[in-house]
Amino acid sequence: MTHNIVETIQKNLGYPPLKKVDPNIQEVKEVAASPHIMSESFGQAAIPATLVGLFVFVHTKEGEANVRNNSQSSWIDAFFDKHSEDVVERVANYAGTDPGLTRNEMEKIAAEAVRISNEKKEDGEMKLFFVNQRNSILSYLPATLQIGDLMDNDALDDRTNKMHGPMSDHMHWLEKFFSSSGEAPPNTKTWD
Repeated sequence: MTHNIVETIQKNLGYPPLKKVDPNIQEVKEVAASPHIMSESFGQAAIPATLVGLFVFVHTKEGEANVRNNSQSSWIDAFFDKHSEDVVERVANYAGTDPGLTRNEMEKIAAEAVRISNEKKEDGEMKLFFVNQRNSILSYLPATLQIGDLMDNDALDDRTNKMHGPMSDHMHWLEKFFSSSGEAPPNTKTWD
């Protein structure tokens, strides 16, 4: 079972380790910018941005069916629809990479994410998996990309998603509880 899809994709595709966004400054501390496609800054932007698109996409029946059937020639276009070019451009600008290379590499990231997602076989299991991964994904997403603003979903750029600690983690647990089927998320402690 995948515990953290961000780290799994980073390792599977050979990217440098990603860093969590500092919730106080809304940026990642000390990420080396380089126009190389395997740089820290590219992985830092491309992996969580792609996963945010997949997260939104699988929350529709059609999106989940497309992922299950692996039926897209361009996952980035499917995930982001009319915003796909803007997302690619923002990732390319953040990383200092060519937009064409950026799109190609984001498609590889998307294909790996779809492969991992398809390990969730039961109905609703994929959606629940992404509900449980949401805060992990958003913890790595650089705020300067403004993906939430682009997709008209301010919750994606909200700094509270990047906070961790006893109270914040408990609140994130409650978010998962109320946004899922009503069952406690797996592998979590309850307050007995």
